[in-house]
Amino acid sequence: MMRLSGHRPALRAALALAVVAALALAVVAALAGPAHGAVSAATQTRTRTVPRTLAATASLGALSGPSRVVRPDFPVAGDVRVVALNTTDGPGRPVAAAPEVTASTAGPAIVTRAGWGADESYRFDAGGHEIWHPTFFHLQKMIVHHTDGSNSSTNWAADVRAIYYYHAVTRGYGDIAYNYLIDPLGRLYKGRWSGPAGSRNQSLDTPTAEDARAWSVKAAHAYGANSGTIGVALLGTFSAVSPTAAARAELAALFAWKSWRHGIDPTAWSTYTNPESGDQWFTANIGGHRDYVATDCPGDVLYGQLPAIRGAVAAALEDWSGPPGAPMLSARRATGGVRLAWTAPVADGGNPITEYRVYRGTSTGQESLLATVSGATLTHFDTATERFHRYVYEVAAVTVAGEGPPSEEVSARAG
Repeated sequence: MMRLSGHRPALRAALALAVVAALALAVVAALAGPAHGAVSAATQTRTRTVPRTLAATASLGALSGPSRVVRPDFPVAGDVRVVALNTTDGPGRPVAAAPEVTASTAGPAIVTRAGWGADESYRFDAGGHEIWHPTFFHLQKMIVHHTDGSNSSTNWAADVRAIYYYHAVTRGYGDIAYNYLIDPLGRLYKGRWSGPAGSRNQSLDTPTAEDARAWSVKAAHAYGANSGTIGVALLGTFSAVSPTAAARAELAALFAWKSWRHGIDPTAWSTYTNPESGDQWFTANIGGHRDYVATDCPGDVLYGQLPAIRGAVAAALEDWSGPPGAPMLSARRATGGVRLAWTAPVADGGNPITEYRVYRGTSTGQESLLATVSGATLTHFDTATERFHRYVYEVAAVTVAGEGPPSEEVSARAG
């Protein structure tokens, strides 16, 4: 059930100006050198809610460099070569220069794959088999890129189509390598397919880039670190020039939404663990491509602006006055049941958390209210279980403003 109202236009409208002011020093330094109301407690079944947009305001922060580099986990481009991309009208199925933008209270306005003209046949081989099935993982990190292309265009949707063709067909990936892309006008484009495997029905693609568990789809944007991360690419090259204020504002708004939705601290550093390979990095939760791979991406100027962008995201979460954000939940098998533990949301909407609601089910997306605990409690021991049965859980925080979005879904077998 939806439990959200619209976002605050005034904050969002003021975002670009605030970001510009806070980024001024970061731009100069980079150019100088490398540098979601209320739900009754009696509610029994629930469906996942997608929260509204968070606006962002800026502040400056600090950032040090990457910690290490390991092998790639997907065959993203590792060689250097010149490729001609058709960015006049893009390959196939051209659409209008100003594509339809889907406005929604469920997060930022997103230009869907249908909106920018994605030809879904590129995702399938000659026999009709999907080349790259979508897989999903808990979101740990958000990674910034630039596309290393032109900073000017008369049709940015055509540029997105050209990149899609290059990744999906020329390189043979079977899809675009980024989760999202942003153009200089501040328009946010949906990237990697996150709908049902094998489907070409664009209305089934999820704008959140997530599945029913709120796990994020794996893309192909960073060597060794594609699982459990999202890659967001700004269209253009930002080695010596700055992205536009509109692009930076949209990037901050997207990251604020994702941070609020997934309980990620935008200014913190933490250990990223690849859920498939086990490889690890200690990196910023909002970082650049070069933090994971030896590359110039996302360009010296944009990379130098990341501290201010993190500050903008943090300020948006601090100033948020709606329902609280999502907790971060873990579950483990224990003698007599399943033990749950969670962290408090990174944003409480300016109100104390009055309670947490614990939901349980036996299948994804079908959780029912299991228990309500006080706002000071961050654990629950579920003993109403059958030994060896697997259960799925979510937890949501509640304030006077309502119930926030649920945590990502986790599962465990009962002991």
